[in-house]
Amino acid sequence: MTQTVYVLNNGLSGDASNVGFFYFGDSPNLLLGVQPGWLADGSGVVNGVVIDVVVSYDPPHSSIITINPSHGLFIPGQVYRFTSPPELTCFKENTKICVLQDNVETYVPIQNMRKGDLVKTLRSGYLPVDMIGKTEIYHPVLNDRINDQLYKCSSDKYPEIFEDLILTGCHCILVDDFKSEDQRNKTIKAGGKIYITDNKYRLPASVDSRTTVYDISGSYTIYHLALENDDYYMNYGIYANGLLVETCSRRYLKELSNMTLI
Repeated sequence: MTQTVYVLNNGLSGDASNVGFFYFGDSPNLLLGVQPGWLADGSGVVNGVVIDVVVSYDPPHSSIITINPSHGLFIPGQVYRFTSPPELTCFKENTKICVLQDNVETYVPIQNMRKGDLVKTLRSGYLPVDMIGKTEIYHPVLNDRINDQLYKCSSDKYPEIFEDLILTGCHCILVDDFKSEDQRNKTIKAGGKIYITDNKYRLPASVDSRTTVYDISGSYTIYHLALENDDYYMNYGIYANGLLVETCSRRYLKELSNMTLI
């Protein structure tokens, strides 16, 4: 569920702008929930990605939030909105998707794909792309296996992979069964229930013990795609860098992802 906090930037005076948002007051907990990866909006800032949050409980109570400067600068005396991003099921830029081109199977970087490209599916042959979306996330490299960061699938754990696959924590790998009851329970906790695509269980990357947290922090462009289907809510199994994973549904990409369609 998305969370939103409105706070006055009251820590600076004058007309100078800054990548740092400053709050001084008696309620340091006000910004405690804001985390790296949240988005800041307000005067001079549009979808500013939060990259650091420091909360001080020592008088004078204070909070300092830093954003990526490419998205604008904070202005003193203005109110800003901080919003948690939606959980995204996406591939990092340069992920290669198996497609059919000139009657030959090949792998194409997802950012080069467009509507109409034929994608290899697990059970439905080759189907055309209906939509492709992209957005930017901040990857904090946390030890906690949260959904809102990037994970790496490597060939030493996934023999079918020909190149490391980087995807978000709630993007699912398709598997025949869960390895344990604990893995099943963690999947339910991460996604709310058990989901099935093309007769395979969806295993979130954040839950799969074979993945590792991608070790380079920073802002990244991520992509996802939906294939043509008469069922607005249905997705498919496809191949990314050789690994069987899920697409998203047309409904997710259009209504829920907040991604820019390309």
